[in-house]
Amino acid sequence: LAYYPGVVAYDMDTQLPQMLGTVSYSKYHPPLHTFLYQLCHELGNIIGISGLVIYSIGQMCLLAVAFAYLVRLFISLRVNNWIVLASILFICVNPIIAILSCTPAKDVSFAIFMILFSVEFCQFIRQRESGNYQRFTMVRMVCFGTLCCLFRNNMIYALLAAVVIGAVLLRKGLKQFLIGNLCIVLL
Repeated sequence: LAYYPGVVAYDMDTQLPQMLGTVSYSKYHPPLHTFLYQLCHELGNIIGISGLVIYSIGQMCLLAVAFAYLVRLFISLRVNNWIVLASILFICVNPIIAILSCTPAKDVSFAIFMILFSVEFCQFIRQRESGNYQRFTMVRMVCFGTLCCLFRNNMIYALLAAVVIGAVLLRKGLKQFLIGNLCIVLL
């Protein structure tokens, strides 16, 4: 909260006019991100606080959930406790994470969903190989992958890399994995 009400930095000079309706939406700024920021702005006008505060608090919470999800994966993989602790400390004391957590930029939203997608990708591979597959892992992976694509159009290249990695690592469930990634691309 040291950066209250939030950091208006890169991208915002061209995205704010889109949000305010003075210029039309463009492909440079994801329409979903502009729309969410616009909703926060309008909600802020209704309740009498800055929309940037609402957006920042929501983004901080989502980022905290994504990092907690990642640390939970480390623990489930039985990663060395010192590495888990070092990861938590890095997340907590890194000033860049603090600054970006309250910066309304598409990159932060993309990073949140990329972390979640990556965790689900790892979980899918682990579950398929152990035979302990849970259907909702694929559903979450498709949802997070789609959100990644909606916040960064170049996520499609990361999906291609994921398909290659999946093809190398998966002995079971490759067809299902490819179908899931095709769903992401179609969505």
